[in-house]
Amino acid sequence: MGEVEVFQIHMKNVIVIGDFNRIGVALAVRPCFGAVAYLYFFLDRQDILFLKEHFKDDTGLLMKPERTQGIDYLGDDWKKYKDRYFPKRDATPKEIEHLIAFAKLISKADDDTFAKQVGNYLDIDNFLRFIAVTTMLPNTDSFLTTGHNFHMYLNPRTNKLAFMPWDLDIAFCGFPIMGTIDQQTNWNLAKPGRVRLVNRLLAIPDMDERYRKVVIEIAGVAFTRQKLLGEIDAMEKLLAEPLAKEKQAKDARKEKVDKFGTWVAGFFEPQPPIRTFVEKRLKMVMLVGVLLVLSGFLVLR
Repeated sequence: MGEVEVFQIHMKNVIVIGDFNRIGVALAVRPCFGAVAYLYFFLDRQDILFLKEHFKDDTGLLMKPERTQGIDYLGDDWKKYKDRYFPKRDATPKEIEHLIAFAKLISKADDDTFAKQVGNYLDIDNFLRFIAVTTMLPNTDSFLTTGHNFHMYLNPRTNKLAFMPWDLDIAFCGFPIMGTIDQQTNWNLAKPGRVRLVNRLLAIPDMDERYRKVVIEIAGVAFTRQKLLGEIDAMEKLLAEPLAKEKQAKDARKEKVDKFGTWVAGFFEPQPPIRTFVEKRLKMVMLVGVLLVLSGFLVLR
């Protein structure tokens, strides 16, 4: 991977982390500066520091699910859930009962029951912000698409699930197998995905209105032209010298071109420069925001 590609990945991480933090969604990664001004990322001590900082309690159940697009009801055998949720410690009987009951509510309950009870299991404000930013970026290797790159935390203070993003390096149109550049650029903010939990939640009129208010808020606070392009400008300035040094060193080593990687990349549409993508995505976000305001939160279906 060349210096330009590495630079784009690091830039995406910094910008995306800033977006989530600005609107109150906790993340399990944070940026720091390392040798020769390159950007590195490290995992917070989730068992103590991270959970205590963001949730004021680290004794809950932290999970990093895989192959889990949504929360499906798999019966009453916890092992089936454990093999997908990958909890960081053994779950207590009460936690197991609570998580399975939530999965059953999502999959089996009628609409009225779901609407009345979903708030007993899910941190709704956290979840609406989580899906709004994930869609706005968009991050197409996530809970909404691949069932990947997210954490769930059963907060013991509320007994509700909170969602956190993870591994954001291919946000901003960086995952070509999930669609063309135009398809990802125009990902509809009003329809975040095909996940049952999301669809059922946003089918509730009050929840749908809350989600649209969150979208408008984020568009005005975190996802603005001034903030995003300003961050790109700052990072380009910061990393110009070390990138130039890396190129000189690479040329001196006479590194060979990765022919296989180049061959594979040839099957996909070239990823646009991050500045180009941000400009295009901003136009779509602004358009949706204006329509939501003018329509009084009219459902865009």
